[in-house]
Amino acid sequence: MGNLLKVEFGIAWDIPVFVCIRDGKWECINGPGAALLCLKRRWPPLRGDQFFSAQTACFDTLFSKVAPFVSRHKFVLATSKRACWRQYTREAPVNVTAKMRWTAPVAIRIGKRSSEFVHGPDEAIFFLEHRWPCNKGAQFEVARRRCVEAINQLEHPETAREAFIAAADEAKVLA
Repeated sequence: MGNLLKVEFGIAWDIPVFVCIRDGKWECINGPGAALLCLKRRWPPLRGDQFFSAQTACFDTLFSKVAPFVSRHKFVLATSKRACWRQYTREAPVNVTAKMRWTAPVAIRIGKRSSEFVHGPDEAIFFLEHRWPCNKGAQFEVARRRCVEAINQLEHPETAREAFIAAADEAKVLA
């Protein structure tokens, strides 16, 4: 009889990741098994080093080769690098009313409106996704990526703030 492989399908992450799948509908990804299904079904065209790294880490977690937080980290990195940023990931908030805030808000002015203040990466993502005058540009892409990473605690929030300021300057909306 051959060797048996021990597979732990019930492994869950300490903090689930919520993935926006379409039009504001969120799917809870709570462990490596769910992450593998999500990577396979939700992002079939997603390929590249980070995709394969996430897939490998999820399999390794299921086979008890790496800790669960490793697969979660790799999953967040792989899904946050997608070209379609309407499907960004974010960490499940412990308190829904508490949002991550920057040390100082960023003042922007889009169009003929009065100046508005952006207080953190959540708000920055909203402006970049729904109100930004131009959804192209190197700084725009960096700002979206940094904000998603800050929301998922992969990047310091102030790094996201600096990237957002650079994107606002690039789009000529910095007030």
